[in-house]
Amino acid sequence: MNSTDASLLATQETLSAIPTAGRGLVRLDLLGVEGEAVGRERFERLVTAIVSEQYPSARTIAANPGDWGIDTFVGELSQGTIAVWQSKYFLDGVGKTQQADIRDSFASVRKAAIERGFEVASWTLAVPINLDGPATKWWDGWSKRQQRDTKIVIDLWPGSRVESLVGKPDLVGVRQQFFGVAPGEALVERTVVDPADWSVFDQALFVR
Repeated sequence: MNSTDASLLATQETLSAIPTAGRGLVRLDLLGVEGEAVGRERFERLVTAIVSEQYPSARTIAANPGDWGIDTFVGELSQGTIAVWQSKYFLDGVGKTQQADIRDSFASVRKAAIERGFEVASWTLAVPINLDGPATKWWDGWSKRQQRDTKIVIDLWPGSRVESLVGKPDLVGVRQQFFGVAPGEALVERTVVDPADWSVFDQALFVR
């Protein structure tokens, strides 16, 4: 092998080791590389997958026509208490339009709870970005007022939190599912959980 071939081979090996989209690199904005609608749907599924690793009974609500302000939840909707995760695929910040969207979603789940007879114990907003100063000030004030008035525990999963969760060793399967396998990394087979009580899925919608 001459020096030119050796240099070319070394360059190729170096390039192949650089993480890229689909090769294990956690970039939440890349979930929407095929369009905003696709990104929004993938981000919702990612959040559900993260929640499901801790709570195997976690479920989603299909928008038919509305989702009651619920993307992912744990608990019982039939006269029960639930924990809710609401995913918002905001990539350009949390301005007045996005703030109104967040308020509407929270109002929707509260309205559904009253009308449908279930109780919301907690409500977590997941977004793929970190909030800037003005947005953080708005969120801190709004969430504090809502917690005080509704007694619902409100939390935020900003982009850094979601990325940190996906990066945990026990969530390697989730990371690989959404961001691919990193160079030199073995494919992890995700565990299929067999619930003790399958009746919790009686009203669930399964899509093949």
